[in-house]
Amino acid sequence: SRSSLAPFDLVFCTGVLHHLEDPLGGLKLLRSMLAVDGGMLIMVYGVHGRARLYEVQKALRYALPPSEVLTDSERLLELRKFLFGGKQYFDNSSFESPTPEISDSELYDKFLHFQDQAYSVRDLDGLVSSAEMRLVSLFPEATYEPDFTVFQDEAARSSYMARRVRNRARIERFHFSELITRR
Repeated sequence: SRSSLAPFDLVFCTGVLHHLEDPLGGLKLLRSMLAVDGGMLIMVYGVHGRARLYEVQKALRYALPPSEVLTDSERLLELRKFLFGGKQYFDNSSFESPTPEISDSELYDKFLHFQDQAYSVRDLDGLVSSAEMRLVSLFPEATYEPDFTVFQDEAARSSYMARRVRNRARIERFHFSELITRR
């Protein structure tokens, strides 16, 4: 429900929207709490950067399904045994490896959470537009700009492809970069 403290000049929402059953509804609720000239900082998972992790999550749902007899605590214990308890093959080359010191909440969020929606730049722009807002910036923005991430030298920046991409709308340029860099 809407906060009685609203309106807010700034709403900061990190690590929440992508776990909601209805992210658009959540974003609209947050928007309803903004001052007329307010702003919102959100963090959602990126679909390309999490692709390998989603494969691992799928395998873990097969081996440790949330709907069977194990409690979440027991599933976490089994996961800790799998990750840290002995030598097992686990290709984690596409994401940061957890260490035994990782908290249970972080471990659950990364590997066992059942409600998780990742977004491409285009998807995020669509979500924000559907909430009747506009995407102003990505952070850090330079990491999405092709001239900094893909076309890194003068020869590459002067190529036909670079010129063509540079002439695209901002979201399309950012989408190109995320596809190339798997960000």
